[in-house]
Amino acid sequence: MAARRRTGRTHGALMAGLSAFGMALGHLLGLLVLYSWRLLGFSSPPSVEALAEALRKGPDWLVSAGQGSQVAVGVVLLSGAWLAGRSPLERIGALAYVSGVALAVRYLTLSVLAGWPDNLQAVDQGLGPAGTVAVRVWVVLAGAAMAMALGLGLISFARRSVP
Repeated sequence: MAARRRTGRTHGALMAGLSAFGMALGHLLGLLVLYSWRLLGFSSPPSVEALAEALRKGPDWLVSAGQGSQVAVGVVLLSGAWLAGRSPLERIGALAYVSGVALAVRYLTLSVLAGWPDNLQAVDQGLGPAGTVAVRVWVVLAGAAMAMALGLGLISFARRSVP
């Protein structure tokens, strides 16, 4: 059984909490994508051109709501990392780890509920800070895996540095 450190929770408890937080956030992000597809009249992911056209024809508030949700996700991630970490390095690690888990679970949610993506070469279209963006799913998942690995490394290093 892991002994509790004088300075806080065990490493395993921290990682379990961060994993649960990332999985819940990723599931919500996947649902948000599904709801936005349905709101715009799509049953599967639209092409970048179709998405841009639907956004032009859609409700005026939709783009600002989408951008607002991106800001809200950022606030949630930063808040969770701040609460999880004891040092700046541990907080950066928590942010990276949870971001990676959330991205991976987002695709898992979309795959289970909508059957998309059907392969890793699929192109994900969505709203980014500069408008509509398109990127291959494997690129996002590779970035998510790197973020998780970086986060684990930073958290482990920060925890070893604590007396």
